[in-house]
Amino acid sequence: MKASVGFRLKDGLDFAKSNVSLGYRGRFVDNGFCARDYDISPYPEFISGDDIRMDEYHQGLYDELRAFLFEAVYTNPVAKAEEGKAKRVVGEMYAYFASNPGEMPPEYRELAESQDIHRAVCDYISGMSDRYCVSMYEKLFVPKSWSL
Repeated sequence: MKASVGFRLKDGLDFAKSNVSLGYRGRFVDNGFCARDYDISPYPEFISGDDIRMDEYHQGLYDELRAFLFEAVYTNPVAKAEEGKAKRVVGEMYAYFASNPGEMPPEYRELAESQDIHRAVCDYISGMSDRYCVSMYEKLFVPKSWSL
């Protein structure tokens, strides 16, 4: 049996506000934790999901962070106005790397070969910061000017 075990990168809303790109090679899940998959079958005492929850203090931090993210990011009119462009960029990046897996870094090429190309491409793109993704998009799809 596998379980996603989460841990908080750092407590506090100020950290989240000031660190847009964390550069962590985990995956973020809806509860605000970074997660890694671990085999917990040798430990039957940990299999019950009823025992895994945040304490009151950390739940409060999570609730505050979640409220901030909805107000400042998820429902912000400025961000929502750019959503269609962002979807197009991510979609075109996905199509490119799914067709050209050799252009991804070695660890994602290995994942594509050993498991699933789609998972590898999704993991690669989801690990990019917004700035890096746009830079990569420009490198791949926007013509460069040249001098005559």
